[in-house]
Amino acid sequence: MMLLLMLIADLLILSVHGWIVYKTTKIECFPNARYIRNATCGIKAVNRYRSHTNMESDIVNKLRNVSLNLQIFLRNSANKFKPFLVNVTANLCSILDKRNFPAYTTIVMNILKEVSNVNHSCPFTHPLSTHQQKRLIVKNLYMDEKFMPIVPPLGLYKIDFNFLEGYPYDDVGTVILYIQVTDVKEFKLRTKAPKFVYSTIIYKTLSIECKYNPEILTNVTCQLKPINWQKSVCIWDADIPHSLKNISIHLQLFKIYGANNFLPFLINTTLNMCDVLSKRSFSVYGKILFTILKETSNINHQCPHEEHLSLYNLYVDARLVPVTLPLGIYKAVVRFLEGYPQVFIGTTVLNLEAMEKRERRGKVNKN
Repeated sequence: MMLLLMLIADLLILSVHGWIVYKTTKIECFPNARYIRNATCGIKAVNRYRSHTNMESDIVNKLRNVSLNLQIFLRNSANKFKPFLVNVTANLCSILDKRNFPAYTTIVMNILKEVSNVNHSCPFTHPLSTHQQKRLIVKNLYMDEKFMPIVPPLGLYKIDFNFLEGYPYDDVGTVILYIQVTDVKEFKLRTKAPKFVYSTIIYKTLSIECKYNPEILTNVTCQLKPINWQKSVCIWDADIPHSLKNISIHLQLFKIYGANNFLPFLINTTLNMCDVLSKRSFSVYGKILFTILKETSNINHQCPHEEHLSLYNLYVDARLVPVTLPLGIYKAVVRFLEGYPQVFIGTTVLNLEAMEKRERRGKVNKN
């Protein structure tokens, strides 16, 4: 299992994405001796822009139900690592059995298939199994640009892969990768690869759909107001007969692909809005949410919320998006829940288009 951790671990090892290079500068491995023994993990430099990760381990206890918690951190100007976009837990056995298809499934499956012997369904090994079955191996693992759905900001990242067994979770091992994302200017003179161009991207809301629980929300207004050909804003308001004391938000993002189907894309997370508003939670999505609510709504104070809620002139500002998303059509599904056990409040579905910003041409005077 240590290998699995290692194989995914280097999912961000090194690659050239346009002119962006992802290079692993350091790796740390912390196996649990009750599951993993004889573990080795190291980095082998290939050239100035690439390094390979090699990992091996023996499994001494059968792994039947393996999960992975993946967290990404970005170092800030104060030299501290702060959460960045991803904090997700997924069941790897369900992914390998193709019973579950979370946002990161395609990346995980492609990596497992190409660089390791972790390419079969659970369980992993048995104490009486053969040596070949017990040994997990990852060789020459690096980050190929085809695995990267987005181009992240430049900087130093820390990626934590924490592998867990069963439920309640029991620690199997942890791999920590430090990855430098840089713009290699010298490389431009030594390659014939097409230059990656950072365009000015805008996010236009195409439509909005709202569903709500009439026992919690009344007099609901949900509409889209066009501003110009590349911008539209959302207007939403509702009355609350009873106060809301503990609101949670479940956010999912989907992207449309060639078959005209929406497939999961990167984000599938739940956060407590009351913790965000009271500044008890500091997730990257929480900070974005807090900034949006502060600027465009009356939901700018701590819980509880009562009487009337309103959002006005709401749109996706590119300044609030920490990464540049690929061009295309997206669907953001935002589900609101109250209390615990959670009670459904409502759902808002936004269809957006990520497109290049273009200046509108003026009329040509033929005279």
